[in-house]
Amino acid sequence: MTPRGMVEIVDTRTGQRHLLTPDAAATGQQTPGRYHTLCGTEILPAALVDPGTGYCWPCRSTVIPTPRTGK
Repeated sequence: MTPRGMVEIVDTRTGQRHLLTPDAAATGQQTPGRYHTLCGTEILPAALVDPGTGYCWPCRSTVIPTPRTGK
């Protein structure tokens, strides 16, 4: 599940899922093909790729989980 406020993009080269802030995603759309992730990696987004290799650990570890409430 993508953390609230984050955008998930799969890197063409590695197949890993990376997380971006909404601002980084918007900037990447203005400069086609280049997105800067939370871990600082510049990636090429993949289209229609199975994200089976999991998250990039540095991206995932920078996100603080939000507490879940419920009954």
